Amino acid sequence: MVKRIVKFPLKMKNGAQVRSLEELRANADVESIMQYYFSGQLSRWCRVFNINELPEKIAENNEVFVNRVLEIIGVELPAEDIQNYVNDNFGKSDEIKVVPDAYEEKITDD
Repeated sequence: MVKRIVKFPLKMKNGAQVRSLEELRANADVESIMQYYFSGQLSRWCRVFNINELPEKIAENNEVFVNRVLEIIGVELPAEDIQNYVNDNFGKSDEIKVVPDAYEEKITDD
């Protein structure tokens, strides 16, 4: 059985369904981008469309963001706990998770 990753567009507020970084930039709105960012879908979308440099930058930014929030309220947690949180909630892992806009199809050779 072979798994095939299905490329999914990001649906923007203006109704555009973007499939490239250029289309994303042309149809960007802060609400859609932040929603996809915080759900982890932006990183997964980048990986599916082979935009490889962005997920790495997003992952670095996620850790900085979480550390800053914790710093603001004066909480110190082990780095491993922070990394696990970021991996689980921001889509840093390399595997493509099943989300409403993306799915894997199982294909059988008959």
